[in-house]
Amino acid sequence: MTTLHEADVLAIVADTSKVIAGDIAWRIQPTMTPASKFRVSVATDDDHPLFIEGFYNPSFGKLSFSVIFQGQGRIYGLDLGRQHRNMDGHIVEDTHKVRWTEGERDRQAYEPQDITASWSDPLEAWRQFCLEANLRHEGRMIAPVTQGELAL
Repeated sequence: MTTLHEADVLAIVADTSKVIAGDIAWRIQPTMTPASKFRVSVATDDDHPLFIEGFYNPSFGKLSFSVIFQGQGRIYGLDLGRQHRNMDGHIVEDTHKVRWTEGERDRQAYEPQDITASWSDPLEAWRQFCLEANLRHEGRMIAPVTQGELAL
């Protein structure tokens, strides 16, 4: 698939064969301490080239999970603790999902009703994100280490 269409993205998000095998560990970003990131591959029955990126920065109260279609960019995501300005100028506050559309790519956000976790609870936010994105995680997510928890 060289060009993504909105119907393709909707089908990928709805696809229940998406699975992440193994544990996920956040890595401190040396240039952005105390920010942490992770990146994991996603297997699908249709062999879509998907991966998930996570970003957590407790200093700024931000957490995000993004489904990336390799070569196309983010097709679906959850952002907590940051505003988003849609192309029509509408501002969506703190907790929002981003969905891919043909005209706006990943620039369309909306407020979800099914995400109740806060940016400060990345494990619960991950659980809720996986549930609503039809993602199976066969492993565990290790909580990100914050700057105050780093060993000296």
